[in-house]
Amino acid sequence: DEVRGLLKGDSMIRWLKQNGETSLCKKIETCRKSPDKMEDDEIIDMFFGCDDPHDRKYVASMKELGFIYWDAKYTAQNFDKAIASFRKAKNAGDFESEALMYIVEDESGDRRSGVKLISLTRDKRFAYLSKSIQGRVYEVIGNYYQYEKKDYKSAILNYTTATEKGWNCDFSFALLYQQLKDYDKALEYLRKCFISSLEENDEDDIYLFSGMLPSWMVATGKCSDEEIINAYKEAARYGNADACSELGYFYLQGKRGCTQDFKEAISLFNKALELYDKEAGVRYYLALCYLDGYGVDKDINKAKQLLEEEIGLSNGQYSNFAKDKLKEISSTTTSKENYTDEELKAFYKYLWGQKYKGTISRFCLFSQAVAYHIPQSLALEIAKEYKIKIV
Repeated sequence: DEVRGLLKGDSMIRWLKQNGETSLCKKIETCRKSPDKMEDDEIIDMFFGCDDPHDRKYVASMKELGFIYWDAKYTAQNFDKAIASFRKAKNAGDFESEALMYIVEDESGDRRSGVKLISLTRDKRFAYLSKSIQGRVYEVIGNYYQYEKKDYKSAILNYTTATEKGWNCDFSFALLYQQLKDYDKALEYLRKCFISSLEENDEDDIYLFSGMLPSWMVATGKCSDEEIINAYKEAARYGNADACSELGYFYLQGKRGCTQDFKEAISLFNKALELYDKEAGVRYYLALCYLDGYGVDKDINKAKQLLEEEIGLSNGQYSNFAKDKLKEISSTTTSKENYTDEELKAFYKYLWGQKYKGTISRFCLFSQAVAYHIPQSLALEIAKEYKIKIV
């Protein structure tokens, strides 16, 4: 917007002429569009681009454009434009741009770029690339071996080489060991990633890694409930919607050592929606609270609204749960004849296991009823039949 304002006057042109930017002056003067009607990318291309491959600034200009679109500097990230810019520099004879082009191709999802980079490492010019670019090249080759060839030894070898070149491959190692089901090593590398993100104050990485840590801790089977809950709480403090949702579920059901606290659960569910209004499952659990008055006044209309919103989010399991719950609410019959033998047998089998305990929480009973497509009223009837006390 600042640039748009400057383009409307003569001061920009005068300054550019004084600094020898004649080609840019010409582009601005011959541009037929009003600055207000120019897209951000058009302004970026005008200022950083270069149309003449014979211009001594052409390669540097194309590389600068490539980095702008790759790193989302001044504009939204655009892999296609980044690749196109690096390709122009590469066609002008810049070896480094060729490496960068393949790296961006890999990041955009084209794992075949690993093959091109393997060939590139055999070129004698490769030794003259900066260590950071060499390191990134070896990481991409490691990705190729890991995801395309399933050759994990070669992947580890290349990630190690990348690390020796000074490139941080902790996250690649973490994903590799998780794929190999070595959860201890995977967690070790993920913790390194999280610590690095804190040191660099990288908000995006802090959000990502803090949210991943708790579930990976669960996967090891060696972390205590207290450690896991503390990890979820830390992620929630960093604004991770998934962590808020999981914590809400634990407080709702009294799991992972959390004391059952409906109001805390509702608070966490609402926070999750504030952070990300499409968080799956949150509206479903909130609807259950409004249906039965867990921490809030009963409000069947509010519950229906939340269930309908959950259905509209996706076709996942919570959407199916919400459909079943709405069907149950609208149903006026509780006759066992309306349900298949398989559904009833499965639910009877579940309650038989609870019979010797003598009690079951209302929330657990109704959650299982949803899973087996049994309405709450029928679930209550069967529990009464087994003389199970509902608490």
